Amino acid sequence: DTCVFVSEYGTVNYDGNGPVDENSTKEWWKFLDDNNISYVNWAIENKNEGAAALKPGTQASQLGVDERLTPSGSLVKKHLLGQDNGVKCDGSSTGSTSPASTSPTSNGPK
Repeated sequence: DTCVFVSEYGTVNYDGNGPVDENSTKEWWKFLDDNNISYVNWAIENKNEGAAALKPGTQASQLGVDERLTPSGSLVKKHLLGQDNGVKCDGSSTGSTSPASTSPTSNGPK
């Protein structure tokens, strides 16, 4: 088995600008989800560019305010909240998903 993690993906052009390409983004999400590949969005920032999830000037205290999200940020938030992976944003869980153990095991490195 090989571990794969997409460390950056965007919802706009490769250069971080342009309008959100919702169809292409959804195609990539489907591919990644269908193949059990984890991913994280680029860019959770307040820079003045299409890829930014937050509007320019957004402060840390405003991260949960929907009005501070860009079109890219809104699309990503909607997608993440719609995931049925057993984890809820309120800290609860459903199904068989449980936190990873932080205890050392006998099978670990020696």
